[in-house]
Amino acid sequence: MPSATYSGVAWDVAFSFDYPAAWTVTDSGAAKKLQGGPFVISDEAGVEVASLAVLPVLSVDPCTGVCGDVAVSYLAEVPGQGSLNGTPYSVQTKAMDLTTRKDLQQANRWRDNVRLITGVAGKPATQAEEDPFHFTTWAGIQTTSASDSTRPIIFGAYRYFGTLTEAKAYTASREHLQLQNMMSSLQAKPAT
Repeated sequence: MPSATYSGVAWDVAFSFDYPAAWTVTDSGAAKKLQGGPFVISDEAGVEVASLAVLPVLSVDPCTGVCGDVAVSYLAEVPGQGSLNGTPYSVQTKAMDLTTRKDLQQANRWRDNVRLITGVAGKPATQAEEDPFHFTTWAGIQTTSASDSTRPIIFGAYRYFGTLTEAKAYTASREHLQLQNMMSSLQAKPAT
């Protein structure tokens, strides 16, 4: 399948990734004069399928994500083909099922029972390292910034399903494969 390459700079990070040629990438932060994106990737129908954001610092407040001791199902992991300033990464796909926790679904504004995330992760998947208060993926890149030398990169796609079985079936879809391929092509380094 034909592909295109998007290259950009956000904060002090230069990055690039390959994506299907029929898709588009838009710097949605530019109109708001924001440096780090998000860079929104849309499919051929114009539907958002993923986004990439570079943050100035990692700022996570307790319970801004999923709060509670809920199991995470790791469904797939592929190694990144690029690098984050020489550091390897992976692309993880994982799901969380809140079918029996309508309170958490509502508190986190989920659109259905199961949330599936495919995204760039700086560490391999292990249940022991999963943050019980948040359900996301991210990786960091070392820069020469005096204020904070690690810039978080969040490159992810989020889907909602009625059941975990439906979420698992999606991981065999063409779209999911395209997302994995796109994310695994990420290259990032300090901008010069």
